[in-house]
Amino acid sequence: MEAILDKDLNNYTLSEFMEMDYFDPVELFKGIIFVPMDDVHDSGFRTMKFVLTNRNKIVGVVGGYCDVAHINGIGGYGKNFEESLVTNMVKRIDWSLDCLRESHLMRLFSSYGCTIDNFIGSDFCFYSEKR
Repeated sequence: MEAILDKDLNNYTLSEFMEMDYFDPVELFKGIIFVPMDDVHDSGFRTMKFVLTNRNKIVGVVGGYCDVAHINGIGGYGKNFEESLVTNMVKRIDWSLDCLRESHLMRLFSSYGCTIDNFIGSDFCFYSEKR
């Protein structure tokens, strides 16, 4: 599936986000819209789907049974956990948060492209590709 360019992200309703079909990202993304779903995970927390965006374009819809999202991977160490442990450093990433007008959903975004893990289960991990 290719990116969705239907309308401005601010004009989608919560229902429209909840009903979007899942598809793997077609390119790096810079934003993630956190969409609470109606199901409750075994943990007792509500599940989420994640709408991946690049500017005003939807480039992926993933998740569904996730009850937690890990920003820049588990612990925030990025993809190279071992290097972060050895150097005791993690590269700075410029995360920002805004709230979409119609749906009232939160969008986390960065000026750097991001990727996700191949497997998405209960945990959703995404990473900045800043080098």
